[in-house]
Amino acid sequence: MAPKISITGSSGYIGSQVFHDITEKQPEYQIRGLFSGTGRRRPQRLHISLLSSLQKTGTFIQLSGAASIASTANGLGQLDPKIWSDVADLKETTTFDHGHMHAATGQLVLSKGLKHGIRTVVVIPLAVYGIGQGEIRKTSMVLPWYIDAVKKRGKGFILGEGKNIASIIHVKDLATAFILLVEEALKNGGGSADWREKG
Repeated sequence: MAPKISITGSSGYIGSQVFHDITEKQPEYQIRGLFSGTGRRRPQRLHISLLSSLQKTGTFIQLSGAASIASTANGLGQLDPKIWSDVADLKETTTFDHGHMHAATGQLVLSKGLKHGIRTVVVIPLAVYGIGQGEIRKTSMVLPWYIDAVKKRGKGFILGEGKNIASIIHVKDLATAFILLVEEALKNGGGSADWREKG
């Protein structure tokens, strides 16, 4: 029986790339794209509904945002020496106070996963770049915002001293990571991926 995959945000930049790549790589999967609509609370309600419907039979992979670990503690444009680790900092990144953007949603996903006995993981990429191959959105939201700001000012700019740094990932590489997680989830015991409180 072919695996059934639902992708929320499948019209977005990252979701549509995942949709494009997974249908190309795994044509036998039964895949449906879900649109979460607009409004601040709607995506969270949709995620709760999906998590509850899985009931010990599935896996939920959550895309979070870079704002989860962004820091301006030293001021805008200043270097934050902290280098986050997927392994060493896992406990901290999954228990941030809710002042961190996206923290509440990520923690909700992990706690509901534990409650319902399903595998969950939260993926937190930083800056995502590249032209996507999805049908609707092909670029990130950030690049158009920056270009618009440059046009309005008539020149490029930096924040503060411009010493801040961040990791970047190509949208196709990020989609590959999602597909790897899906493939691992379909293996006995969830394959070699770390799930729930370890993910």
